[in-house]
Amino acid sequence: MRKGWTTTKLIATGALGVLWAVFSFPLLSIGLITHLFSGSISGFMLPLTVLVVRQFGAATIAAFVFSLLTTPLSTLGPVFLLPRLILDTSAGLLVDLLYLYFRRNDKIAALLIGFFTTAVWPFIMAIILIQMGLESVERSLRFIFTSPLILTFLFGGLVEGFIAYLIYQRIKNTAVVKRIQR
Repeated sequence: MRKGWTTTKLIATGALGVLWAVFSFPLLSIGLITHLFSGSISGFMLPLTVLVVRQFGAATIAAFVFSLLTTPLSTLGPVFLLPRLILDTSAGLLVDLLYLYFRRNDKIAALLIGFFTTAVWPFIMAIILIQMGLESVERSLRFIFTSPLILTFLFGGLVEGFIAYLIYQRIKNTAVVKRIQR
């Protein structure tokens, strides 16, 4: 296995970012509360990306591609492009750091990345958005914290990370994945 980035790894990472965006389009175009639920797509796409590509920076690139494709369609509008690119790309970087630390155990890495992207990062992003003056985010957070939806975020991330791990276990011996990992 080569240590550095190859053209195949870059293309696969970008393609996984596009796939993540395609899966998220229905949720991102509906409203702000569903923005937080789009983290559920992130909860299995980011762990799957780092498991398939196995290269530091894969989640960062996939998050950048995802953000670039989905920001103009969001309810926050294209004016929010640069802050959203920065926030999503930094989330990808944090996922890469998590994977770097836990890469010896795929299952633990997938579970923790799924939990982070679904339960932790949306709330960090929401707090940053509130500080930027978006009051609708504060109303959405108040609704989520005072309802059983909070359990969805807490346990959903672990389940989605586990789903990503199971998907990876099914596809890891395919020719496509082996080619990406070379």
